[in-house]
Amino acid sequence: MKSECDALSEEGGLVFECLAALKSDCSSLKRLVEVKEEEEADDDLNNEVFSLELERGERGLGLALVDTRDTSMKAKGIFIREVVPDSPAARCEKLVPGDRILAVNGVSLLGLDYYSGRELIQSSGDRLRLLVARSD
Repeated sequence: MKSECDALSEEGGLVFECLAALKSDCSSLKRLVEVKEEEEADDDLNNEVFSLELERGERGLGLALVDTRDTSMKAKGIFIREVVPDSPAARCEKLVPGDRILAVNGVSLLGLDYYSGRELIQSSGDRLRLLVARSD
């Protein structure tokens, strides 16, 4: 029987690595980090990954999103196109255009199409915990 950590390493990806980091019983976390560091070195990617909580305001979170799957950009996923001034996202002062949303309330956005990802963000309640990556 496979452990949760084995399943995480098979699926790969930054979200799974970060979620594994939250689990204190994950003995193979060091191996996951080493594998991910090798992948990043190969891709010349330097991502800062962080999490934050946002509380939805009367007019939403204040994020305009963009889907890069159909563009020539190397990285694919759901990215922040704009942070609306005077919105909950702007007031938290952590999000900037170009940030990639990796997960919402622990649910990965990796592999989701834009519309499913947007729907997940919109239907995730009034308090959201976002896992975000920022490329240098």
